Amino acid sequence: VNVVPQSENRALEIVVDSDDFYRLSRVELDGGRAPLVNTLTIGSVPAGDYEVTATLIGFDGKRGPKARAHAEVMGPFAR
Repeated sequence: VNVVPQSENRALEIVVDSDDFYRLSRVELDGGRAPLVNTLTIGSVPAGDYEVTATLIGFDGKRGPKARAHAEVMGPFAR
């Protein structure tokens, strides 16, 4: 997730959601010194269609801008 570093930014909340799987992760941000690109790796995700949401959390705890994406996780390939 790309987040422009700003002093108000304190956290990035990332939700990965499907019918059979849900994971919420929170990445702490260091305001204006936070990296522009924030990467989160989630292992052992079952195959399926996912809604991925990233929400910026401000210094006062208020939720800010939200980004959404669709992801499809493929199962292992047979050989």
